[in-house]
Amino acid sequence: MERCDRLDKCSFYNEKMKHLPALAEGFKVRYCFNKNPNCARYKVLNQCGEENIPFDLFPNEFERASRIIDDVNNNEIVLSEDEFSDVFLESSNVDLKKLLIRENIAKKICAELNNFVELKDVLITIIEHIRNFTNIDAIGIRLHDGMDYPYYVYDGFSESFIKRENSLCAYDNGNRLKSSDGKKYLLECMCGNIIRGRFDKNLPFFTSHGSFWSNCTSDLLKESTEDDRQGKTRNTCIEMGYESVALVPIRIRNRIIGLIQLNDKKKDMFTLDLIEFMEMIGRQIGLAVNNSQMYTELKKTLNEVSMLRLILPMCSKCKKIRDDKGYWEAVEDYFKDHSLLEFTHGLCPECSNSIKTKWEENRE
Repeated sequence: MERCDRLDKCSFYNEKMKHLPALAEGFKVRYCFNKNPNCARYKVLNQCGEENIPFDLFPNEFERASRIIDDVNNNEIVLSEDEFSDVFLESSNVDLKKLLIRENIAKKICAELNNFVELKDVLITIIEHIRNFTNIDAIGIRLHDGMDYPYYVYDGFSESFIKRENSLCAYDNGNRLKSSDGKKYLLECMCGNIIRGRFDKNLPFFTSHGSFWSNCTSDLLKESTEDDRQGKTRNTCIEMGYESVALVPIRIRNRIIGLIQLNDKKKDMFTLDLIEFMEMIGRQIGLAVNNSQMYTELKKTLNEVSMLRLILPMCSKCKKIRDDKGYWEAVEDYFKDHSLLEFTHGLCPECSNSIKTKWEENRE
């Protein structure tokens, strides 16, 4: 993966973010490891020169970068670092406090995800951290289960909401509908869009990494079309009074295996940088889910191997096997009950020749 040629010299990481390594790493992965970095700082550098990059310009502050470029092109004064620091000292302190809080939350979440035993228990702890940090009314995590994506853990949602929204599958006369290729079930509503990767990054309520967020869902429903929203939505969140809604995909590499859902009845609960922070958390949860699945498969395999390593009492004449309850079973039946082995029957060459010889003898 290519990296920005300015990364090692970037004052944003070397100075402003030097005490926030977890967040810094999240910004680097998102904005610095591309052939043409998608970074606001890089944009100012290319068009205005390094001397016009404010020390605290974040890589995702594209609107601010555009204003800086316009100011330079219009020969307006761009503050030096010292002047900029004095003018924006108070706001910078607020930003730094916010970053420190997020850094602390990121460390807690990563520590939990790196040392868990039971996946459900750790995800319950994670959503508690996120809910306390965001002051959000309700949070849930959906994970892939068979052909659906039900809530795996949740907090703050009513049981009636969960019962109504637990399944994302589309139904017709009680039958689940499948996609045109027949390989997947059709998923409804905005949750289904995010999980299936249906989004338009050019619309303001989607991010370039496939998240959805709105600070006023009632206005969004009025001002956007069904095509904008990538299909028909159930609108249960709106009916339940949730104005601020965010849906962040959980990924294992490039595969979406679920999502994080944040709901609040108050408006204006989200900012783009918060959604991007949650996208980083979503990737960490994806890694944990993947590790849990690998551990479960490994444990299952080891159990199967352990069963096959037993010393089996076998009749020397009929070849039946005695189980641990003292019953004698045919070899095929025993292994069907104690392993994943399946049997097919045929004839080896020796037996085939023997049967053929006997058949020819009897025919004569």
